[in-house]
Amino acid sequence: MLWLAAAAVSVSAQTNSWELSQPGAKLLMGIDGKSLRESAVGQSIREEMKKIPSPASGVPSPLQAPMQAMAEGLIDQVDRVYASSSGGAPAVFAASSANKAPFVLIVEGRFPMEQLQPFLRETPRRYRDADVYRINPADVTTFAVIKADGDGSILLLGDEKSVLAAIDRRGGALVPASPLLRRAQKLAATHDF
Repeated sequence: MLWLAAAAVSVSAQTNSWELSQPGAKLLMGIDGKSLRESAVGQSIREEMKKIPSPASGVPSPLQAPMQAMAEGLIDQVDRVYASSSGGAPAVFAASSANKAPFVLIVEGRFPMEQLQPFLRETPRRYRDADVYRINPADVTTFAVIKADGDGSILLLGDEKSVLAAIDRRGGALVPASPLLRRAQKLAATHDF
């Protein structure tokens, strides 16, 4: 509920990853976690999270401490998240590979590799400037890690074709923005969601 309240916050959302979205996307959806984290609403959420009693205080809630730690970690590590899809059911939700629509989820932030290891069961293959992993050998869902400037990283999740195409677009000339992308960029300049 507090995250929805944060939608009213108007802060400049800047990303250098628009080029990773699909040129013909019919869905673009994102959250600017960095500006939310730095906003008054974000600070208020952090203060409220600190007030939640821990299981050690005698309040019975075995999931509370791990969930709180995970939420704080995400708040601190994720700068921006956005999804791009050309339409249809996202690949991770489709019942069969024949029904999977192309999509890519882009996550910008700082992610220590040791925290990602549970998701990275196989040896990565190198594709351009990214380490690419298959989530499940029997599925097309692919995960890629791109080292960005400084200590930042960009994580990509999606069907293999979309993830590899996003990596190919990185650093290249931007294709002319679709009306949806132009609208998303305009909204991102003044909104966190």
